[in-house]
Amino acid sequence: TVFAAENWICLLMVWVLLKVVHELGHAVACMRFGGRVTRCGLMFIMFSPVAWVDVTSAWNFRSRWQRIAVSGAGMYIEFLIAGLAAICWGNTLDPVWSTITRNVVISASFTTLVFNLNFLMRFDGYYMLSDALDYQNLYQTGQQYIDYVRRRYLLGMNASPPADEGIQRWIACVYGVSSLIWRILFSLGILIAAAHFFRGAGIILAVFSGLVWFGLPLARFALTVVYGTATGQPDRRRISLITASAIAAGSLIMLLPWPGRTVAH
Repeated sequence: TVFAAENWICLLMVWVLLKVVHELGHAVACMRFGGRVTRCGLMFIMFSPVAWVDVTSAWNFRSRWQRIAVSGAGMYIEFLIAGLAAICWGNTLDPVWSTITRNVVISASFTTLVFNLNFLMRFDGYYMLSDALDYQNLYQTGQQYIDYVRRRYLLGMNASPPADEGIQRWIACVYGVSSLIWRILFSLGILIAAAHFFRGAGIILAVFSGLVWFGLPLARFALTVVYGTATGQPDRRRISLITASAIAAGSLIMLLPWPGRTVAH
């Protein structure tokens, strides 16, 4: 019932207010350690309003634990609110108040864990992880490894890996692959959820977003295969072999008998 049509407005209002409080938590923590907050505003992600504050001055803090505290301050506040709302939810019989507190609990706990604490997305959890590992360019380096693997092993072109060595190289490689898999699964999940919950409008939104998220990268990859790049031409034979192998493996997996499969006649 959380995603029922009659609950959308209440859920959206609760979510927006929680994100405003979340960002105020970042701002207060930053100023508490001597930083400055010079800007704040509102942006839209998937047509949903999201508040933000500029706490980049925290990057100059010498203590990584102060930077981690600033990154996690919004979640501290949301978890506190979620706990208080859970107490109210469990002690009320009023249906309106029960709906509001339920929305607060879900928005301030589950969604915060999935998005803000998720270190595979460039939100609070990512910055806390990069500070804990003392690896400030973890995301960018991980993307460079993905690009290196794509050019070297898929396209068969000359490419050099990032300059990191030792344990940092493995950390960046694992992070790059993990974040790529997460982005694909998350994008597919968003498209399926939008098409399911928002019906006609959701299908249009899902098609548009799918073209932007998947269509454009595939089109750029196709152009690279056909025309090459300024640094060289791809190995089309290698690409054809890898593509055929992937299609064959996928087809074989689809044909395997899965437990619980239902066949309609």
